[in-house]
Amino acid sequence: MQNWADGYFTESPYSEEFISALSPVEMRLPLVLAGLTPPPLEEGFEYCELGCGQGLTTALLAAAFPQGRFTATDFNPTHIAHARRFCAERGIANAAFFDDSFAEFTARDLPKFDYICLHGVWSWVSEEQRALLLDFLSRRLKVGGAAYVSYNAKPGKLLHDPLRRLFKDLSGDPAAPAEHRASRGMDLLARCLDQPFGVFRIIKERKRIVEALTRKESAYLAHEYMNEHWRSFYCDQVHEDLARARLSFAATLDPVLNLEALSVPPALAEEYRRLPSAAQKYVFRDLLLNVAFRKDLFVRGPLPLTEEGRRRALETTFLARVPFHAAFVEEFGTPAGVVRLDRDPLFRAAYDLLGQRSASLAEIFALAPQGEAEMLNILLLLWASEQIRPVAAAYETPDGPLGLDAANAVSLRQAVENGRGCWLASRVLGNAVLLTLDECLLLDAMLRGVPADELPARVAAETFAARRGIEVEGREMKSEADLADFFKRRWAEWRPAVPRDLARLGVLA
Repeated sequence: MQNWADGYFTESPYSEEFISALSPVEMRLPLVLAGLTPPPLEEGFEYCELGCGQGLTTALLAAAFPQGRFTATDFNPTHIAHARRFCAERGIANAAFFDDSFAEFTARDLPKFDYICLHGVWSWVSEEQRALLLDFLSRRLKVGGAAYVSYNAKPGKLLHDPLRRLFKDLSGDPAAPAEHRASRGMDLLARCLDQPFGVFRIIKERKRIVEALTRKESAYLAHEYMNEHWRSFYCDQVHEDLARARLSFAATLDPVLNLEALSVPPALAEEYRRLPSAAQKYVFRDLLLNVAFRKDLFVRGPLPLTEEGRRRALETTFLARVPFHAAFVEEFGTPAGVVRLDRDPLFRAAYDLLGQRSASLAEIFALAPQGEAEMLNILLLLWASEQIRPVAAAYETPDGPLGLDAANAVSLRQAVENGRGCWLASRVLGNAVLLTLDECLLLDAMLRGVPADELPARVAAETFAARRGIEVEGREMKSEADLADFFKRRWAEWRPAVPRDLARLGVLA
């Protein structure tokens, strides 16, 4: 392990990931609902990501928010070279990337930031590095600014500690490449789960853990488990640490975890309410939900909304239906029980409205006959059931021919050429949307003007000619006939809804 890495795994690049929770618009809604003045958005802002990996999140957010200025650092030079190349190819000019350590970055002459984000970093670095992060947050976050800090959380990550020991210390020669050891670790885990004893019997019962691990690449497993300083935390520990930088906990980005009515079973509600402090209540909720990962939002010098500020915030905080949402969900399960959404027609009315266009909180509140509180409850439940989400701006589906902007056009072209899916930035969403490879191929053909009745067969022929297989339900289809049948079905499913959603969100404009 190189000394400059301070115990962090650097043998191969981190997986190229986009994290939608890091968008400023995702932080705005919880702050407004908590009665706090959110940092600026539409008028321009300063944004920073610490430990940005390959930079995909910061780059796409910069494309989605041309009014913002984005700064990011990751001490792996390979990551930053990729991020700079990604932006240069797409003409994204409002993002600056540095391959600094946290100590070097802290020493730079930087502006103060409205938003600072750390995704997972808190759990992967040493205590000394966390002290540097606290110093940066204390000195570089503006008053009223928001800090997003996500981390491995207890109690849900308790079973990952023995997994880490298995991957890191029991998977063969320590001098072997880390990805090879991670692959060996998965083989060893599979054998331990086949005839489970001890802790492996408990792990096997946690099917979500096993299923999540089997979907991960060796590079991800190496970055997650091969670090010297891997840790998980109870939320009150992290909140106390951030308080040393004069940051106050404001909310978590998980709407279910934020809402007592959804996260506390009725049988334990009285015991929950007797707890004297908010910190104890959050720990109790984490225990009840077996929370394994937290996405927490902190504010430096919380600024309560004035009456005029609240009116303005309601008028400039927008919601829309989740992209590509198939159908209205009438009920969903929570730790507190099943929630029914089909008993009040306002649920469906709000869902239908937000499927046609985005709308502000003020506009949606005006639709409720019983007033704001009634509609707020409806919106919170639609949000918690993952049917609607915050967006950056009001927008309606445009008329006329549709196309991609320059940055998204490059992303789509590279996806088609390289045989993979891609993320496309949306200024309306204030975020990005993911298209799978088959969706990229269909969209590319549609934008090239291939006639609708010829499109599935044309895409199948081009895919076959490129020797590019499409995997469906674990089976790779390599014959042209199989591909033609697949794209015919996908085009029939995809054409009525997805282009419309992409247009509604401004990806196609």
